[in-house]
Amino acid sequence: MVSFVKTKPKPTESLPILKDAFSYIRFSSKKQADGASLERQLAGTCKYCEENNLILNESLTFRDLGVSAFKGDNQVRGLGDLLQACEDGLIPRGSALVVEALDRLSRQRPRVVSTLLGRLLDDYGLEVHLTGIKKVLYPESESAAEEGMDLLYVTMLAIRASEEQETKAERLKDAFSRKRARVAKGEELLETNDNKLPWWVVFNEETGKLESPPDRAATVKQIFEWAADKVTSPEIARKLDAKGTPTWRPRASRWSPSRIRHMVLSPTAEGVLESTSRSKAAGHDFRVEGYYPVLVDSALATRAREAMTANCRYGRKVKLVSTSDRSERPINLLRGLLRFDGNAARYDCRQNGNSGSWIGYYYGYDEVAQKNLGVISSKILEPTLLACLKELTVEMLKPEVEEVDPVVAALAHAKRRLEDTEKSLERILSAIERGGELDSLLKRLTALEQEKSNHKNQVELLDRKVRSTQAVGTGEAELKDLKFLLDADLSDNKVRQRVAQALRRVVTRIDLSLEYDPRVVGLAIQSMISGVAHMVSDPCPPKKTRKRLYMKIHFRHGGHRAVIRFPEETLAKVKFPNMLFTGRV
Repeated sequence: MVSFVKTKPKPTESLPILKDAFSYIRFSSKKQADGASLERQLAGTCKYCEENNLILNESLTFRDLGVSAFKGDNQVRGLGDLLQACEDGLIPRGSALVVEALDRLSRQRPRVVSTLLGRLLDDYGLEVHLTGIKKVLYPESESAAEEGMDLLYVTMLAIRASEEQETKAERLKDAFSRKRARVAKGEELLETNDNKLPWWVVFNEETGKLESPPDRAATVKQIFEWAADKVTSPEIARKLDAKGTPTWRPRASRWSPSRIRHMVLSPTAEGVLESTSRSKAAGHDFRVEGYYPVLVDSALATRAREAMTANCRYGRKVKLVSTSDRSERPINLLRGLLRFDGNAARYDCRQNGNSGSWIGYYYGYDEVAQKNLGVISSKILEPTLLACLKELTVEMLKPEVEEVDPVVAALAHAKRRLEDTEKSLERILSAIERGGELDSLLKRLTALEQEKSNHKNQVELLDRKVRSTQAVGTGEAELKDLKFLLDADLSDNKVRQRVAQALRRVVTRIDLSLEYDPRVVGLAIQSMISGVAHMVSDPCPPKKTRKRLYMKIHFRHGGHRAVIRFPEETLAKVKFPNMLFTGRV
């Protein structure tokens, strides 16, 4: 049973109750990334936490930027990571989940929303703080009446959010249907934005028609002729790059085989506008002849498609994807842990066209800047990470003695100020007992008591933050469980699940970058030359797909490790061929 209750702190409470808080931010449209939606939600969360004695834990952030909650898409992305973090114990019971409104979590039907809240409140014991309406949903209720009223209130919020989305979707559907009918009659264009049109088509504002510039049209015809002559798409991409042919896309500096394949297999170059697979699945199947400029004839297009689909790799790939069991996709081993250049990393899979085996890869994407940060295969990243974890000891999980965490230093400073204030209070009280000037002493006493209260609150706040980042215990049992699984077969999803859980009991975050920090690299090379470096055998053989990388692994007990894969020529100079650097830098 989902329990909701809102209670106010009793006026007799003298000291604030500090509580860990975790934020969740979501907006639906990627266009909102250019607006103030993200900044508004971030500012609202920070302000709410300050006003309500909540410690915002920024080591775990959960965001769905440009993701809809109408069909639950966010539950397999940022919100799914949040639920997984609760399941793995990364978010302790009793913590606060701060979100702007209920519809940020879900815009689905009320029963689905109630089930989601049931998981957050009852299964994971979280408090859900809705900052927009300043309402708190608690996992425990004081009475059946309060629980029932809050349940009704939340149900009404869910009904309103779902109905708003359904109405909006219906209006958009009707508007697009009318527009599609006008497009079929030649009365209107479906799209006039050049960035959303095929790269070889532009909109002429003077004539109001779609046209293809001569240089782009010639490139399209050349691609089809090469494809008809059985030249593969990777070879076509290399030919175009060698000729210096522009891509006509600002974010693409080189031609990609997938872009060429998509163009050849599509009827767009023959002037045809047709519905996408997504539109067909929704029941909107249409085809408009002569919509785009006709650049190739049907005979050439047919020969090009037949030659490309006859390629074993792509011909078999289509069949395998359509008949495979997607439940066998390898799960995300580093879900909620990996960050790519400061952004939460994503994970996806595709099937090998020859063998049908799944190939996983991690990639980074900056939602705000809307740019790709890089991609790395799971077969490169995962073995590299696990190979370096084999050398761990319990002492390595903890911070070095000489390392001073800024929060720890701030806590020590706050404690000293609290002690100084308490001594000043004792001197004032002694002066009052000796019969000093009472009025001035009382004023000073009042000011010192207020100062003591502020310092005490700051000490408690910082102490909670330190204890939230440094776990209690040695970590010996957790490390033993993890090492037992490091050599396991990662192709088995059940094994991957066990390894993922063991990782989360030891590791809190993994920062990944494909670029090096010059300062860190200098320290690492210096330690290699001096012979004090920690070097482990690289599990990935040297080849083009083995990218250089830099990782910083943060452990639950406060320690951290750096993992660096240098270029092969660098390792040869320091006489460490095919080795990985791992250690503190």
